[in-house]
Amino acid sequence: PLCASDAPRPSTAVATIAEVDPARQINPINARARVLLEDIIFHYEHIYFEFDSAKLLPGASIALDRKVEWLRRNPSARLLIEGHCDVRGPQEYNLALGKRRALAVRDYIMAQGIAPQRIRIGTWGEARPQVAQDGDQAWSWNRRAEFLPQ
Repeated sequence: PLCASDAPRPSTAVATIAEVDPARQINPINARARVLLEDIIFHYEHIYFEFDSAKLLPGASIALDRKVEWLRRNPSARLLIEGHCDVRGPQEYNLALGKRRALAVRDYIMAQGIAPQRIRIGTWGEARPQVAQDGDQAWSWNRRAEFLPQ
């Protein structure tokens, strides 16, 4: 039988994760692949919110800063920010809350120097859930802002 000491030794060793170059964590094989990956991340990395809130969470700035950088690298791109809610609350209230969420995200992006003419907002309220189930965990996925490059 084989044991752990029989395993081949790696050709390069990394003592800690801190020594790994973050740019190589996902290493597309060429520039076009990197652009496609950045576009996918831009589109599918949503900003999430607490229940009944349009306040940006502390960690949201990390994802939003990536979006700002993408917009700077793509100066002709325009952006639609859509606000979404979970199913709790009346439809009119959720539409207004979704709009406030989109506005909070837009305001952050504009504060980083992106021209307001490049950004539109919309709201779906609870009409387009990301997770179509009930319960706190499912609902937490539905309280979000999404990004659609135009």
